[in-house]
Amino acid sequence: MAERSIWIDLLVLAGRSRNPGVIQSNPELAYTHQYLANRFNVPLGAMEEALKHFQSQERIRENGTGITIVNWHKYQDPRQKEGRS
Repeated sequence: MAERSIWIDLLVLAGRSRNPGVIQSNPELAYTHQYLANRFNVPLGAMEEALKHFQSQERIRENGTGITIVNWHKYQDPRQKEGRS
């Protein structure tokens, strides 16, 4: 349950990003795992385990500038691309 919640929270945060699909504090700086755990209201250990699992499934890539949702376009509503809401 916690992992599913974290995944959904990551998708929402990635959608609100200045760089859609990338979760970052600013273009040069990633959020810390502690910050994300606090923001999502989950224990740090659960956050880190979920991120490790998502990386092993190749759902995310993480580096010093952020967490990238792999295949971000797959998670987007196709109606938005067509201009419908």
